[in-house]
Amino acid sequence: MSGGFVRRLRLRLVWGLRPGLSALLVLGFIGGALLGSVSGDLSVFIAEPEAEPKPEPVPDPGPESGWEFGAGAGERYDPKSVAREAEAACLEMLNERMEALVTGDTRGLKDNHKLSSDSGYWAWEREVLRNQYFRKWAEERGVTITAAEATFEIDSTIVDDATTVWIELTELARYEYTYDGEDKSHRFGSRSLHVVQMVKENGQWLMRLHWYVDPLGQGSYSPAEGIAGPLNITPAEGRIPAEGESSGGHAEGGSPAEGRTPAEFDRDAALKYAIKYSGVRVFPGVERYNRAYRVYSFAGGDCANFVSQVLNAGGLEQGYGWHYTSEGSTAWVRSESLMWFLLSSGAGKLLYKGKFAGAVTPTEEFPLGPVAALEPGDIIGYEDGGELHHVAVVVGKDPKGYVTIGSHTSDRLFFPWDLGWDKDTVFWLVKITY
Repeated sequence: MSGGFVRRLRLRLVWGLRPGLSALLVLGFIGGALLGSVSGDLSVFIAEPEAEPKPEPVPDPGPESGWEFGAGAGERYDPKSVAREAEAACLEMLNERMEALVTGDTRGLKDNHKLSSDSGYWAWEREVLRNQYFRKWAEERGVTITAAEATFEIDSTIVDDATTVWIELTELARYEYTYDGEDKSHRFGSRSLHVVQMVKENGQWLMRLHWYVDPLGQGSYSPAEGIAGPLNITPAEGRIPAEGESSGGHAEGGSPAEGRTPAEFDRDAALKYAIKYSGVRVFPGVERYNRAYRVYSFAGGDCANFVSQVLNAGGLEQGYGWHYTSEGSTAWVRSESLMWFLLSSGAGKLLYKGKFAGAVTPTEEFPLGPVAALEPGDIIGYEDGGELHHVAVVVGKDPKGYVTIGSHTSDRLFFPWDLGWDKDTVFWLVKITY
């Protein structure tokens, strides 16, 4: 299914079901449950077509004459001017929410939402909760958020009338934190797709609906307690490259059906692939999704598909049960199936399964905690409610040794491994032993 088709289908559904957007979400959830395992960040509701064909023309909001009749008697408006107004207001609001992640002050965000509508109130409440979660996570890990900024690419704008505009856009965000009392900082990034309905009341544009797959977590509002972990871990490869440099800009290989049989897993090749095709285009050397593969965001999530590509780039041999030809096998594209394939085939070894505290607690076998034993190319699974919803690949560690990951669907790169997940999440830490 092409990204363009999914985008058109989704926009028609959102438009046609107004104001009952919940119906769309229910339909999406049911579809994802039937087609594949639903990821922890509810990616089934939207496709993020980074492996996209040539962009489709943005719908023209009005005829060249520039004037249309609005809902009011005799009211005329210029659709293009309305679109520009709504877009400018929307981008300003989105930048304000990014700034609030640093300051912690969410009071101004309330004025950006139509609180008299259920969807508007929910959108505002969600921003407050995610802000609280992010800052609480930072407090527990002993870091201070020092930067959160984003660029936005408007993908399409549809003008209903002089006071109602729908905007679809891509957010490319970069965050930074600094360890408290130390001169050690870390930058990480994300990519997410947003759908916003802007309405104009009393001369002011407001958000009546704001939907997106959140890289900071769809509902993870209670981060696990505990500092980042041991402080004397030697940083591994995969940290943020210096500005203007790239540790992943020259990745090779990764095409389907190119399984190799090296003496050991090539972690460097896996790391380069994970960075290059992460989709998080806020760092040097990062590209869109690899066009040689289908995108499975609409069919339950693209996270396992991406991890499988990384493993294949590192030399894990394709075979019966785990392979990609014209499309991926079940073990290639579904998180739980991929995890069981790795463990049952001997390609991976489960180092730890449990909650956050156990992952960072030193043991005789793991003096720095099980999570510290992970290297670039290793895998982390995320289980909620007894189901494995998501998988990510390790891409390195921050300057203090905290493991970072990359993943698809809600695209993340150099993300702290537990950010976006909560105190009840069960983590699967898998070492690739091939």
